[in-house]
Amino acid sequence: MLSRTVMLRFSLLLAVLTLLPAVPAASGPEPNAVVRAFVPPSLLSPRAARAATGPKYIRDDPTGGDCTQIGTWDSVTKTCTLTTDVVFSGDGGIEAVGIVIDSNDVTVDGDGHTLEGDNDILEQDLFVNGSGVYLNGKSNVTVRNLTVKQFNNGIFLFSSSGNTLSDNTASLNKVGIYLVWSAGNTLTSNTASSNYDYGISLGWSTGNTLTSNTASSSVLDGMSLAYSGHNTLSDNTMSTNLRNFSVYGDSDAHFDNSIDTSNQVEGKRIYFIQDASAQTFDASTNAGVFYCIRCTGVTIRDLSVSGNRYGLYLYKTKNSRIENVDAFRNDYGINLEYSTGNTLSGNSVTANGRGIYVAGSAGNRLTGNDVSSALVGIALYFSTDNTLTDNTVSTSTGGLYLYKSDNNEVYRNSLLFNLPQARAEYSFGNLFNRPAPEGGNYWSDLICTDFNFDGFCDRPYEFEGGRDDAPWVAPKAWLAFDLLR
Repeated sequence: MLSRTVMLRFSLLLAVLTLLPAVPAASGPEPNAVVRAFVPPSLLSPRAARAATGPKYIRDDPTGGDCTQIGTWDSVTKTCTLTTDVVFSGDGGIEAVGIVIDSNDVTVDGDGHTLEGDNDILEQDLFVNGSGVYLNGKSNVTVRNLTVKQFNNGIFLFSSSGNTLSDNTASLNKVGIYLVWSAGNTLTSNTASSNYDYGISLGWSTGNTLTSNTASSSVLDGMSLAYSGHNTLSDNTMSTNLRNFSVYGDSDAHFDNSIDTSNQVEGKRIYFIQDASAQTFDASTNAGVFYCIRCTGVTIRDLSVSGNRYGLYLYKTKNSRIENVDAFRNDYGINLEYSTGNTLSGNSVTANGRGIYVAGSAGNRLTGNDVSSALVGIALYFSTDNTLTDNTVSTSTGGLYLYKSDNNEVYRNSLLFNLPQARAEYSFGNLFNRPAPEGGNYWSDLICTDFNFDGFCDRPYEFEGGRDDAPWVAPKAWLAFDLLR
């Protein structure tokens, strides 16, 4: 089986090729032309600048380290103010590094100037050091009024705390602004645009405050919080990214963030709800993405969520209803993790990487959902005792997929033109049909005869890891036969 990471990257590649404008090949496009087609031409225009090889170190000493080579140093305020744009180049195959902060309690004021690298950012891993501004283990540093582009990471904070980034622009980097294992930092009024992976990304970072930042036109995520908790987000705006917004992790602490509805994706509100009980959320919310963390007895209905890593995400949510939600062009349309006793009904889930994804969850009911054009239509991972009935899964790379998922019931669903229609791996005790009159499912690739006119094909449908002994003769044929009985 393909790993979750490989499938994710493949889905993103498909989405990028679908969304980006075509680049003619006959005349021999420049390297990375498809990605560059996503970038505003103005950002690629050269401008006069001072050339530099190797990083410039800013430290608290009489000259500010290397500050005077690129600007002026104020020893009283410990501020290095740039007086020129600077182009940094690599040396001997080493990626270009711009400014390295070598002391605590200093300020870098770009005064509107630009740091530009020459890194081949499409070939680099996120953790390769090739940063425009680099902080490692530093605190109480301020970086402001600076434009950083063409580095692996525009501004990179590693294991750094209590720093302030404000009014900076990070463009054409692999990651615009990246925090790893960093805590208590403040990011205010920064712009991350046209970066090749992520605009603003937090990994394993806690207690940071992000206010009034803008992330746009990233080839992957606009703003991402990975395994990062206790962060506060307000008034941030994300638009025209492949996936505007994402929060993900593997423990409660990673979801304990304060993210209010002042944050927006494509002009619609981010709903990040925690510990809600017996509430209803409908179209009046104007939600563009919806997270329900440890919710109980809630109803989420009549939403349209698109263009995010997760359209609708339930984490440790129970006894809730998801109804008439339109999830389009997300990596995961509707995602349930560690959630029990929920009902998903009448949802339209189209052109997502994974349509409906159920992981570590039990006792959920999926009924009357329409899932199409996904890498995997409906997927169950490590999930038990769920019921899937009267769903339509069509034109997906994989229709139904079960992995280490036992004792689920799957019947009266229509599986149409998926390749493959279904597969079950390391999964036991699952039922793909009930005795008549309920029967099994409709499979579009089964050559079916029904000599006794009972509505069921005369032979079973077999697939890897499963078997339907009472396949129906036509999609939703059970509706007509129920009326006749």
